[in-house]
Amino acid sequence: MFAIRTTLATFILLILGATYAQESTMVLHDENSTELISELRKQKRDEIKLQNYPTDSDHGSTYRQITNYLVDRVLNEHLINDPELNELLHTINKKLVEGNPSVRKVKKILVDRSGFQNAASYGEGTITINLGLIATAKSEEEIAFIMAHEIAHYHLNHLRNRIDNFINRQSSQQTIRRLRKIPSGSMSLEDLEFVQGWFRGLYQNSREKELEADALAMEMMKNSGFSNEGSLKMMQNLSSAYQPPYPLNKELFREFAFEQMPFKRRWLDSKRISAGGDLIGLIMKGDSIATHPDAELRLEKLEAFENPINTSMTPLSDSLKDRLNLEMIYSFYYYDFYDFGIHHALQLKKHSDSTSTLDFHISRMLYEIALAKNDRRLPIYVMRDLEPYPKETKVLNYFFYNLTVAEASEISYLYTKRNFDESNPNHYRVLYRIHEFTNRLEKNKELKKDFKLRFPKENIYKYPVKKKLSRY
Repeated sequence: MFAIRTTLATFILLILGATYAQESTMVLHDENSTELISELRKQKRDEIKLQNYPTDSDHGSTYRQITNYLVDRVLNEHLINDPELNELLHTINKKLVEGNPSVRKVKKILVDRSGFQNAASYGEGTITINLGLIATAKSEEEIAFIMAHEIAHYHLNHLRNRIDNFINRQSSQQTIRRLRKIPSGSMSLEDLEFVQGWFRGLYQNSREKELEADALAMEMMKNSGFSNEGSLKMMQNLSSAYQPPYPLNKELFREFAFEQMPFKRRWLDSKRISAGGDLIGLIMKGDSIATHPDAELRLEKLEAFENPINTSMTPLSDSLKDRLNLEMIYSFYYYDFYDFGIHHALQLKKHSDSTSTLDFHISRMLYEIALAKNDRRLPIYVMRDLEPYPKETKVLNYFFYNLTVAEASEISYLYTKRNFDESNPNHYRVLYRIHEFTNRLEKNKELKKDFKLRFPKENIYKYPVKKKLSRY
């Protein structure tokens, strides 16, 4: 729990014309997606009936929780409902269905806004694919493999088997007694060893299940006429998950080098950062490989697959790729991963002819980082747990933590000023806030005058405050 100290700048941000803006390059599901919500609830009832579970059983309760989770993500705008993306997924799924009539069909394929690479099968007919995973794909074949893999999990009843295993294991009184010690921190070494073994038993077959789903997915790809090259390409992406698509290397901090504020070595000092941890993390840490089989092993198995590789690939359109990449910045911003968001925007900026939108997003996140540092709540926006971070983003994370409030504030000002676009009203809005925060009040008089001349129907106070979304 972090102490929140409301500053004048924060107060202005909250009440002075702040407007909630659910920015996105893509249409989102929301509370108006009543048809989807009804269908998800029907799928849950059908699955419970199909599996012959009593409605009031532990299994029935688990499926209700799964559906409630999905509905919550619909209502809170975590799922993308973009026509172009939906049509692409529908076309791919149609080919997989026609080529594999004996494989159980999924009922819903949804895209989660998360910028991180993941996909999931929920066991009642729904699969989700994260935006971050789709954005790494360059071809339809790569997306087809993701879909085929999750459909395979559904067909092979892997989630149902995991639920069975979980319910059977958690029912013992000895397990319940020891698990209850976790929140209080009163576990003995014997308790810890027992619970570690419990988790290992719960997930001991995960590696086998992933390889089993991979094998069926490869067969489905072959039957549907998809190039198996797509399977290998996607697995290569997973083996380097979170690695920057356009590494900046030595140019990483070029955008933050200013004559008025020379770069300081201590800004990159990793020793000033300490990753937090908890008992659950300690328990699970040793089982990460067993629980989530490494992509290198899976890639090795796929490469040995006997199916002939067809080199014909269908590339995704450039316009869709551009929208996916921009949506990644929105994702990292709305889920409070500002270091990932700024890193991604800096990479895109290096390869973009039009940088005004990218500069606005970078400026906005720099300003809000300075605000958060001042209010002693930076971990809300820049996480301390660096385990999944690639090297470049990790160093950027060090940078934000090592800046003082004054340095973070000044860098947000210098960056915004140097990259200011007079044709973009949002550049005025973020600079106005930075002037307020850094006590450059006189500069705002001229800024407001210029804004009124250029945008007579606009309001400079309408800083686009985001709708709060949970990271998880």
